[in-house]
Amino acid sequence: MAHRAWRWWGSGPSHQRYLPLLRASAAGDRGMVVAEAAVVIPVMAGVALVLAWGVSVTANVMTLADATRQAARDIARGVTIDDALTEAQRRAPGAVISVDEAGDLVTITAREDIAPPFPALEGLRLPIRQSVSVPREWQ
Repeated sequence: MAHRAWRWWGSGPSHQRYLPLLRASAAGDRGMVVAEAAVVIPVMAGVALVLAWGVSVTANVMTLADATRQAARDIARGVTIDDALTEAQRRAPGAVISVDEAGDLVTITAREDIAPPFPALEGLRLPIRQSVSVPREWQ
């Protein structure tokens, strides 16, 4: 009885009839690793580039916010508008910065379009806008 159970688990004739099927499926998978890698590697590289662009956009947003906030603070404290805008342009090159004065309130607005790092998506630009309003401290 024990010998019969042993045959059922793969050493008897029942196992022998499935061996050609197992060998055929193993032969059909030959080359699949290379094909899958050929698809997966470019996709992974694309995902990595998109993530890197996301980090770059975040850094640009923070830089633009800092430049805008500092320019608004400088103008509110009595620094001339030209000096504050020159400093803001130095901090955020490529940004378009504008000043709006309404009574005792100074509003600085900065805009920048960020292009993706891929030449194929050159037309897709991400607009970033930062605006800061502060009251004048000095008259």
